[in-house]
Amino acid sequence: MGIFDLFSGGRKPGLPDKIEVAPGIRLSTELAEYWPRIERTRMQSIGIKATPIDNPAPRKSSIGCYPILPRGFAYPQNAHGTPLYPLAQICCSELPLLGDYPDKGYLQLYIWLGDYGADFGNPTNQRNFRVLYFEDEEIGEQETNFFIALDDLKKRDFSRVFYTWDCC
Repeated sequence: MGIFDLFSGGRKPGLPDKIEVAPGIRLSTELAEYWPRIERTRMQSIGIKATPIDNPAPRKSSIGCYPILPRGFAYPQNAHGTPLYPLAQICCSELPLLGDYPDKGYLQLYIWLGDYGADFGNPTNQRNFRVLYFEDEEIGEQETNFFIALDDLKKRDFSRVFYTWDCC
């Protein structure tokens, strides 16, 4: 116990009192009155636990690895023709069922490493990022001629990671 704890009754000076509004969730007294409205905005979600793996399979969920693309599909590029970085591939069949989301196929996220694809003035403009979805049937024979060398992928801090999915 510090000297200030003696005078503040154990409460840190300047910090608001907190109230537990739900198990494990503590909010300031000012925000606690809004908890019922905040809680109504809650959406179903899935927690992700990333585990390193040496040789990720192309038809599995991964981050920073080669994606699975249909044969002949043009690899995603930014506005200047530079190949985008494959941030994540989510194999939907590995996920727990989640509302209206697909239970099969592949959701892929690509970013431009220059600014990570961000366009805050127009956030849906996909000039420098891509969000792609392919049905299983669209993949068939996969594309293997990529513009990004595997060694470049492995140099990234978040490369060569295999996702396992845990539902929250």
